[in-house]
Amino acid sequence: MALYRSLRREVDKILKEAEESRVKDICGQVSNHLFTSGSGPAFKAIKELAGKHRQQPPSCVLSEDDKPLEGNNALRRVAGYFEGLLTVDLLNTVVDWTRQVPIAPDLPIPHWLR
Repeated sequence: MALYRSLRREVDKILKEAEESRVKDICGQVSNHLFTSGSGPAFKAIKELAGKHRQQPPSCVLSEDDKPLEGNNALRRVAGYFEGLLTVDLLNTVVDWTRQVPIAPDLPIPHWLR
């Protein structure tokens, strides 16, 4: 659990730094273009900062050779994964129960269930 917390803190710190860097870049764009004759990029940057126009986040779906997938390729990859999960033949699956430990001891069956 301590490892998870330390990794989570590190991830949060990296994400916070990335967001601060993004905001600084956008503020730089605004300050460069706001009081010029071409102020369109400044207003575009303000809309992006306000969250009305954000870039799509990078894909977290990876191909079999660990390259990021996007769009229909990512959807096909995820669909194939779930299709593989759903096509397991449970009737012919053999489970070795000899070494399994019960979660709870055998409890008496109530009279109203008999």
